[in-house]
Amino acid sequence: MQFTLTIELLSDTCFSMPAAGTSTVDSEASADNLGLPHIPGKTLHGLLRDTWLSLPEEMDPPDRDGHRLGHRLLGAQFSHGDLGILRIGDALTHPDVRTAIRWATHREGTTRVPASAVQEAFYGRRTLTRVDRETGAPATDTLRVVRVVPAGTRLYAPITTREDLTAREREMLDLLLGLTRHAGLDRNRGLGHVRLSLRWDGKPSFPALKEQAATSAGETVFLHYRLTLTAPCIFRSQDRDPHSCSTLPYVPGTALRGALAEELKRQQSPDAEIEAIVASQEVRFLNAYIEAGDERSLPVPITWRRVKSPLCGDDDVNARTHDALFALFNETAGLPELQQAPVNASFAAADPDSTGYFSQKVATVLETHQARNRARGVSVKDETTVFVYQALKPGQGFRGCIAVTGSPDLQQRRIEQISRILQRTSLWMGRSARSGYGGAPTVEILGVENAEVPEGYRPVEIRAGRVFEVCLTAPAVLRDPLTGQHDPWQLKAALTKHFEQIADVAKVCVKAGVLRSYSRLWRTEMSRTPCVAAGSVALLRAKRPISAGDAEAIQSIALGERVSEGCGCFVIRPLDGEMLKIKDARVEETQEPLRAEGALLSADLLLAQRRLYDCQLRRLAGDQALIRANAADLRKISPSTLQRMRSPLRDDATWQQTYADWFENGRHALRPTALSDLRKVRLKHDEDDNFPYVWLADLLTAAADPGWLPPLRDEAGIKDEAGSYENWEHGAYHSLKNAYRLIPDPKAQELWRAAKAAVGRLYLDTLLARLSRNAAGTREGRQ
Repeated sequence: MQFTLTIELLSDTCFSMPAAGTSTVDSEASADNLGLPHIPGKTLHGLLRDTWLSLPEEMDPPDRDGHRLGHRLLGAQFSHGDLGILRIGDALTHPDVRTAIRWATHREGTTRVPASAVQEAFYGRRTLTRVDRETGAPATDTLRVVRVVPAGTRLYAPITTREDLTAREREMLDLLLGLTRHAGLDRNRGLGHVRLSLRWDGKPSFPALKEQAATSAGETVFLHYRLTLTAPCIFRSQDRDPHSCSTLPYVPGTALRGALAEELKRQQSPDAEIEAIVASQEVRFLNAYIEAGDERSLPVPITWRRVKSPLCGDDDVNARTHDALFALFNETAGLPELQQAPVNASFAAADPDSTGYFSQKVATVLETHQARNRARGVSVKDETTVFVYQALKPGQGFRGCIAVTGSPDLQQRRIEQISRILQRTSLWMGRSARSGYGGAPTVEILGVENAEVPEGYRPVEIRAGRVFEVCLTAPAVLRDPLTGQHDPWQLKAALTKHFEQIADVAKVCVKAGVLRSYSRLWRTEMSRTPCVAAGSVALLRAKRPISAGDAEAIQSIALGERVSEGCGCFVIRPLDGEMLKIKDARVEETQEPLRAEGALLSADLLLAQRRLYDCQLRRLAGDQALIRANAADLRKISPSTLQRMRSPLRDDATWQQTYADWFENGRHALRPTALSDLRKVRLKHDEDDNFPYVWLADLLTAAADPGWLPPLRDEAGIKDEAGSYENWEHGAYHSLKNAYRLIPDPKAQELWRAAKAAVGRLYLDTLLARLSRNAAGTREGRQ
């Protein structure tokens, strides 16, 4: 089942993250990669768990095993079993808002919205201090600034369940959401009042399973699939910091095998069937690598080199790149004249339209978390307070395959069973899967083929005596036959046995690695196994002609041990001495999101556009009001007169009518002395004589007009033929409206008019306040 959790902020709220070194606040609010508000799934999971722990035991009594309903929903401490059927993802802004902000911050030209404008529109600041109980004054050194998400913001988090919820489980979940009323920092200062609600999205729909059939008995067929991450995912790799966690740059076959085994166990499949799919070599789960150029990429061979050049830097696309395999193993060849370095690309896919390769970099995200004392609600004071997770970035597609051997009927049954689980079950993989991570992938079945590799890597016929290349596409676990120890340098012996009577092994180029594994049942790291790293290559010479079909059959049989986990896979390719051509597969999104004319825009997107317009107009109006006030001559007016001019601005509805009455010849008009003083104050824009000036009395008289706009100056203002800024205010407003537009122009124009109508009062209030302050300083100076 799939749900959407809506978090509505009823007051300003701060879900904190460690502040950067250049931050101007003491407590930084959590933000996603676009700079928008964000609540980690781990935080939401902890909030619901804290609410459940505060319930009396009578509301959730334990069963005979000591487990309560909360354990069933949220999981038990130090348990990775069947407990905990809820997965809570990160809470983000509405997808329409994220799409619009992504386009606005990455579009081409000078109208790109800066990150500072996004932060200003979606966040605010609160200044807090602790009061001394004895003196009633602020305590020493307690003033701090907190960045908050303003009230009225709505965030949305996905919730998936492994099984359908019963009526009692749904009631308990609704109860926990209703009782969770406060979250974030400084809840005793009025922050963090929230309201949680849940909406059932229904069961996911998947495309119909394709008819799959094996070609002949005894052959190995490969079920190809595309796995798209919809949430961050961590497949733990070698960690440099013991308190943090980094991820592998691909989806290992062991992760998919473990998720499939857990689902088979949950469905109460027969033990013999689970063993045949998971523990035998009839089904092999190969690694899923990043998608590049709409093809499945493979690890780059370790012999790919590029010439070092200061003009190219670290760019593989423009550098001279070639495969140094033949040169490394050719004893008659001399040393290269130019310095060389390994290519930066880790994965590449062959371009079916040319002889080049598409390189694709795996994107990762860094999420910072903070360990907190649940009893006190404060952070843990030790060296493990802050820890960082490096995870695979959501939105990326990985292509993998599952190898199935056996009779055609058995292959068909296995493929149908595996495909049904992959498409119709919520898979949880990796670390912290219940709390915002785990990938929450969607799986699309692509079809069944006779080879693991894509079309560009398919072997061709090799004549007798020709030299060809073997490249590992996954780590290989090999043993020394004499000592029984794992030894990566046994690759030559393993290939010699594998290609017996077919080819001789000439040379090998080995890169050693370590294969890690983790037992979810025992919650512990398994022993690290030395292995041959993916990308290791070897040169072989054919003893007899090898057809393309024979080459596919040979490379469908894996090398070494742990082949059910995807280890030992390799590809066979003819050796060519041509230069490599590497192309970048990334596509930048710079086009405006297409929206049908007349389509309804979400309320969250309209609110985001209104906030962006309001913040920019307020900033520009406030800055230029201060500039004009600081350049005014105030020797002939008193501060009390200027303060009186501010009094009508307290009422948003009647301030313009009050100004109209004051500057007309009626019984509510200002006294002649006050009016005379206002007419002696000339406002100009800094020291620029080319910019028009205005008298303060004339400005307040003009402000009484309902269509009045503050005189804002912009460098892109419209000049007349003489070069003067006669229509300069229209240029400033027009520039702002287009630069910060997120939605189609007709609706943006409507929100822009509403924002302009509210900015006049702010401009006058800022102007008069600074004029009054400067006038008081001028009078004190004269005295």
